[in-house]
Amino acid sequence: MFHRSLNSCVSVLAASILVAAVSACDKYAENPGADLEDGSYVLIIGEPSGESLMQMPGFGEGPVFFADSILIDLSDEYSRLGVSLVQIPDPACFDMADIYSDRSVSPSATVLSIPEQQDSLFACIQRAGFRPTLQICDSYYSYEMLSNTSADGGGDPAEYPSLALVELVQHFGDTEVWGEDCLDGVEIINLQTDSSTASDRTLLNGYFISAVQAIQIEFPDLPVGGGGFIVTEEALADTMFRSLFRQLEESAVSLDFITFRINSPDLDMYRNIPLLIRDIMGEYGMEDIELHLTGMNMNLAGQDDDATCPMDMPQGAASLTSILLLLQEADVTNAYITPIIDRPAETGFVSGAGLFEEDGSPRLTAEVLLLWKHLLDHPARVDAGVTRYGEDECPIYRQMNVIAGEDREGELAILIVSMSGDSSQIKLEYLSRWVTSGANGVILKLDPLGDSLITEPFMETSIHLGPYETLLVLTVPVGY
Repeated sequence: MFHRSLNSCVSVLAASILVAAVSACDKYAENPGADLEDGSYVLIIGEPSGESLMQMPGFGEGPVFFADSILIDLSDEYSRLGVSLVQIPDPACFDMADIYSDRSVSPSATVLSIPEQQDSLFACIQRAGFRPTLQICDSYYSYEMLSNTSADGGGDPAEYPSLALVELVQHFGDTEVWGEDCLDGVEIINLQTDSSTASDRTLLNGYFISAVQAIQIEFPDLPVGGGGFIVTEEALADTMFRSLFRQLEESAVSLDFITFRINSPDLDMYRNIPLLIRDIMGEYGMEDIELHLTGMNMNLAGQDDDATCPMDMPQGAASLTSILLLLQEADVTNAYITPIIDRPAETGFVSGAGLFEEDGSPRLTAEVLLLWKHLLDHPARVDAGVTRYGEDECPIYRQMNVIAGEDREGELAILIVSMSGDSSQIKLEYLSRWVTSGANGVILKLDPLGDSLITEPFMETSIHLGPYETLLVLTVPVGY
């Protein structure tokens, strides 16, 4: 779904927001009444949109971690937070340059160098019932020289990389070893960077396409896709994806999903980049293909302090929640968070960047996923938008974000997150079949001192949010 500028009152609402919701915004902007002061917000709840909410975000690593010879198993924590999607390997993709290093030898005549630790991790994933996606890349670029390499073991050396890749997928897709449905999908990562030349892009795209074709032939029922570009700016995303989509179109190869990565806490990146990719996908007839964010890192080594996100503070929880809501608006199907657990500083990770501390204790930003978990118990999306009374040049999504869903019994869940360092007052306005006379329910909030949620009664149409606060309203509007 794409953002539209519906009017000056509602700067960012879902594209499917009701015209009635816009009228309500106009009404309050013109005549806010005694209970609506300058700088306060109006939250408008409309009709069910006919869409479903984005599924629970996944984790880009784990659930088992090895630190200083100590094994930390976060399987129970993943389950408690509602996480089932994971990526393997940890902490980066399977690089075929390491797994299959001697390209003069046929894969059938050698043994792939798959680390035993990854087998142990995969076994833990299977026991816990998680859904793993296999990530594969290849930093061995020079395929052209293989045509002049004598083959040891038979076959065409130019096909060796794809054959080795198929063997890797067979290893982790062996149902006799791992059980049924042991793989959720395969992501092929294209190693284009901002310094890649046009010839580099053509070569890398060629490997990507041959890898996808090889897997699709051997595993026709296994979802395969990728791209996996690390996007730093819109111009780079435009260049990378257009070059890939052009070659996919020429090769008549289709994908089950397209992936990208963002390493930043900047909300604009998560709002604009997916929409841009969606636009380009539409130009190449790919509008029905799923879009996955397979790397979401809000903290990177070397970033300035103002470009990092405090994971143990309300700001971190608010940022993560806002990002997930913006991804929902861009119709991103899956999103994977990383890093999950703190690493020693010498590994290049920012201290305090993980959702969990080094000993496996969850931080506040991890706990906010509990609110998303409760929201998804109400999977039918309901149109919702927020506007601010008074003059303000700051985009609304940088101040306040909201999303709503409904369950079969008619209970409404409204997830609200403030990106402001000040307290905020919100007035709820129900439209259409929802009545405006009030509601009864509860408010779920994060407990900054524990790993549980605080429950408060809700019997009004006005809500108070503290600085950077995230909360979930569960209510059945009066007259439902």
